Amino acid sequence: MSLLRRLFGGFGERPPAPPLLLRVRAGSGAIPEQVELVITWASGRRDQRSVVAAQGLCIVPWRVGEGAVQIAVRALGGRASLRVSVRENASGSVHEVRLADELAAE
Repeated sequence: MSLLRRLFGGFGERPPAPPLLLRVRAGSGAIPEQVELVITWASGRRDQRSVVAAQGLCIVPWRVGEGAVQIAVRALGGRASLRVSVRENASGSVHEVRLADELAAE
């Protein structure tokens, strides 16, 4: 590693995006223990996960080079969808997700 790189810490390189943090709640306010996520990245790559959510918190690692993500969330008989850009997620703050009743959403 060059002296300049050590002094300036890789100046000009973008730091990695923080993980996407979701706090999921049902419309009634109930907090799910199990959450189903369908994650579609801007590149078209798609992942499906079943997550054990402590206090409704889900953590999704941000994929390197992706500019945005669309996430479908299902739990406790409800569902929600959200889109988050890398810029919106730059602060690493928690995104609140309120589930709508599946029957009411149809």
